[in-house]
Amino acid sequence: MLKSKYPKLDDIPEGDRQHYMKVNSEYVLQLDGEHPVQIQVATITEEKRTELAKVNQRAATAEAEVQTLKNQAANNPTLPAGHVPVPADKAKLLDAVEAMGEGDDAKAKIESVKTKLTAYPTLETENAQLKKSQQLQQVADSGIGGKKLNLKRLQLLDKDAGGLTYEERDVSVTENGKTTTQKAWHVKDGNKWVTLSEYSDTHWKDLGIPLTEETVTPGTRVVGQVADDKSPGANLFDQIRKDAAEKQKQQIVTDPLEKRLHMSIAQ
Repeated sequence: MLKSKYPKLDDIPEGDRQHYMKVNSEYVLQLDGEHPVQIQVATITEEKRTELAKVNQRAATAEAEVQTLKNQAANNPTLPAGHVPVPADKAKLLDAVEAMGEGDDAKAKIESVKTKLTAYPTLETENAQLKKSQQLQQVADSGIGGKKLNLKRLQLLDKDAGGLTYEERDVSVTENGKTTTQKAWHVKDGNKWVTLSEYSDTHWKDLGIPLTEETVTPGTRVVGQVADDKSPGANLFDQIRKDAAEKQKQQIVTDPLEKRLHMSIAQ
């Protein structure tokens, strides 16, 4: 019977040496592949390989789950008990309130902040009104055709129209054969921009009210004026309505009377 291994080649009988192969520092008996030991080794090796593959798969799945949990934690941090999430801006506000300290002084500061917050909408409205007033002043000063506009009349016409939108825009002007670009006030008429002069001709001209700074014709009544007969001055709005009614008898009026005349005006 052949031994399974020898430490040295010289220890192997010369006739049996062909059945041995050197493995590391020993000479091991070569098997034909069908030896029960070989079959068992192959079976165990395959089982270990399969088990290792399963272990690697479980490890990869576990690693993916851990990464998913990390992402969820980053996007939805867990709050300690007794805490609630608040927006970042409110958190800053709370930090500022906390920095005020405690006691009556802190309460007074908080009330001051509340007052300012309450007054903000009013201040915002007043600021918008002031900006609109300043803009109308600029429009009136620029005028039409080199003539300044009567600011009071412009304000009333603007108010009657529901508050117009104005903007200084470029226009091309040709003088003495030379074309230049100049600034001119425009008004938003529906969905398009038109010059103030064009808007005035379209919407205000038929009212018969001089928009530019012109001398009022003697005998024309304006609001607050007393006539020669000492009777109270008629509101110019009523006079305009009467004049328009007379004009309707002579020509076709495309716009409703109320739309064209719904305004009060004072010089």
